[in-house]
Amino acid sequence: MSNYNQANDQPNSPYYTEQPVSMGEWLGTMLLMCIPVVNIILMFVWAFGGSAKVSKRNYFRASLLLAAIVTVLWIVAIVVMLALGGSLGYFGNLVNTR
Repeated sequence: MSNYNQANDQPNSPYYTEQPVSMGEWLGTMLLMCIPVVNIILMFVWAFGGSAKVSKRNYFRASLLLAAIVTVLWIVAIVVMLALGGSLGYFGNLVNTR
């Protein structure tokens, strides 16, 4: 006897599992991600639009979170470099005045 349960095919069933994202869909997604500006818009659409499959939605939510973290780290690094650069200029002037 098979363990297959027909309830798994019903979208309203708690056991419903949707079809995975196919290789062709991922290929199309990756090609669209190569287009500037469009990629950012599509990332938000797929992450929060509700029409994307769960795996694609989670992937783009994670991508946006990672992009936000990297952006914050870059801003912190730039501020630190500017602060260090300003202080080095100050100490350079002290050395040149002697």
